[in-house]
Amino acid sequence: MKKTAVVLLNFGGPDSSITIKPFLFNLFNDPAIINSPKLIRIIIAWFLCTHRKSTSKKIYANFNYKSPLLNSTNSQAEAIKNRLDKNTHIFIAMRYWHPFIKEVAISIKQWDPDQIILLPLYPQFSTVTTLSSIKEWQRVTDYIKLTKPTKMICCYPINKKMIEAQAFLLKKFIKKTKHDTRVLFSAHGLLRKIINSGDCYKEHVELTANAIVEKLEIPNLDWIISYQSRIGKMDWIEPFTDSEIRRAGNDGKALIIQPITFVSECSETKFELDIKYSKLARDVGVPLYLRVPTLGSNKIFIDGLIDLIMKAKATNNHICSNNICSMNIKKLCDINTSIYCGYAI
Repeated sequence: MKKTAVVLLNFGGPDSSITIKPFLFNLFNDPAIINSPKLIRIIIAWFLCTHRKSTSKKIYANFNYKSPLLNSTNSQAEAIKNRLDKNTHIFIAMRYWHPFIKEVAISIKQWDPDQIILLPLYPQFSTVTTLSSIKEWQRVTDYIKLTKPTKMICCYPINKKMIEAQAFLLKKFIKKTKHDTRVLFSAHGLLRKIINSGDCYKEHVELTANAIVEKLEIPNLDWIISYQSRIGKMDWIEPFTDSEIRRAGNDGKALIIQPITFVSECSETKFELDIKYSKLARDVGVPLYLRVPTLGSNKIFIDGLIDLIMKAKATNNHICSNNICSMNIKKLCDINTSIYCGYAI
């Protein structure tokens, strides 16, 4: 039986107070985040990580200066591993902090699999998440000469089991409240100029939210998509989650917030949603504020990820022609990786 390495690609986060600044530097030095010539980008990244260090330190102090992301991703990896055969190994590779893509690729080369499957823990494709990770994977594997057949699952915004899991979790929270309630599907924000350049992230987010609402089958559900985690005064896609919280306070609406682009707990969920926005909701008079957990190791969600892995194993084709997959995903076909679209699974 073929040996298969499955690589879970995720964002990464600091693991101590002294790693916050280098983590931020790695983030801002990514050309997908700041698209400037290399030297200028390094200068900007150094300025931003120095400027943001104090704020980020206060955030991560809530978690003993360690991002919750790695532990959450480890739990997901273990849940997947327990469901697959012994010839399939699960690896975790982070984009901006340990375990870095390079060190994971070296470990995979030493293990010597017959094939590699890359599974981003970003259901919705974006150039700043999925594409950034796959470009780094390609750069690293070219350098270390890891030439094993590789397939990448580009996106799965309406994966049936993922949507089922999201709807199941949300419905439990809806049943908890007798208030006049609004659901906020909160997604990570993105600069409008990136969307205008053809990035299909916003379109994928809307697909996910609409699929959850359809699965709920609740007549006249009051819901909206909102975007969180913006930095600075640049033009970000709207509406903003904090603005929608204030609107809910004005409307006298209770709020249930469901993060739909974060599938692992991280600072954006554990701090921004649970602490910062919870306080904002109290301050603006929201009568009830509830936050649905991320999918994490939810069995139904893990089933969906395993379906994606098994389908990717079974195909030898470059599958990147689905109508919802924009030009950004098609660009991936130019690298030495087969692209498997999980859109319809």
